[in-house]
Amino acid sequence: MKLYKIYDRDMPETDIENQTIVYLANKCLAARKAAEEARQAQIELENELLSLPAVRQSLKDSGTTTFLGGFFKVLNKLNKKWDQDQLVTIIQSNEWPIMPFDIEYKPNAARMKTLEDTYPDAYRKLSAALTETPAKPYFSFKE
Repeated sequence: MKLYKIYDRDMPETDIENQTIVYLANKCLAARKAAEEARQAQIELENELLSLPAVRQSLKDSGTTTFLGGFFKVLNKLNKKWDQDQLVTIIQSNEWPIMPFDIEYKPNAARMKTLEDTYPDAYRKLSAALTETPAKPYFSFKE
C-alpha cells in the first residue's frame, strides 16, 4: 500500500488538498487493516485460552467465570431463538395465566421469568419452541 506525502510547497492548493486526502485515506486503510489483524490475533489467543484444560474445565455454560484472582474473566451466555411457527401453534392451543410474549412473540423477560417460576408446566410447553446455542465468550482483562 503506497502512502503519499506532500513535498512540493509550490503546488496548487487543490493538488495539495487531493494529496492530503489520498494520504489520510491510505492511513485510514492501513489503520483498519492493522485493527483487523489485531482482532484476528485476539480471536486466536482467546481460542488458545479456551482450549487450555484448566480454563475449559472451569467455564460455566452460562455466566461469568473469573480466573487468576480477577486477572481475566470469561462470560458465556446462551443465544435464545424462538421458533415462531411452533410458538403460534403452542400459544393458540393453550390457555396462559400470563402472556410471556409481546404481540410479535418476542419474549418479555420479566413475564417469561414469572411464567417459568410460577407456572413451570406452562413454561415447559413453550420451551418446546426454544433453541439455545452458546454465544461467543466475551473476555475482559484488568489493566
